[in-house]
Amino acid sequence: MKRDTTIDLLKGIGITSIVIGHVRGYLPGGFPIVAYVYTYHIMVFLFVAGMCFKPQNNTPPYMQIGKRLGGLLPLYTIYSIFFVACHNLFRKVHILSNDIPKYGKREIIQNILNSLSFGTSERLLGAFWFVPMFFMAVSFFIIIFYKMEQIKKQYGVIYWPCLYVV
Repeated sequence: MKRDTTIDLLKGIGITSIVIGHVRGYLPGGFPIVAYVYTYHIMVFLFVAGMCFKPQNNTPPYMQIGKRLGGLLPLYTIYSIFFVACHNLFRKVHILSNDIPKYGKREIIQNILNSLSFGTSERLLGAFWFVPMFFMAVSFFIIIFYKMEQIKKQYGVIYWPCLYVV
């Protein structure tokens, strides 16, 4: 089976757009590229996630969602623990501004516990905002596909173009 390069192209557009958005630059002539890129880059990200989503019809949705959570949350928590543990060191070596408060034991424990629910106030994890959003989007896809399969079994074949992209 030949690989569909359309998905690769969309992934490339999405990744390039996100990088451009983070650069926060202007094209020659003063065109605000960041404002333009922000009009579509998240939609491309979620659209490609939906195109790459493969439902598992023989597995209950709560098991699929749990499997995704089990894959994302431990990594998110490990990164959070690392950056929270290094917060004061990063202030000391000026990776973080000295205007940012130093963490005491309470703030360290609070931030680590918050990471267990995809939450954190750690500045260096700001770019990880998409992890909980990705988890929610995939969970949404799992539930929608599960419900559509139930309807299809009950009423026969149905057609919903936004879920069955060719």
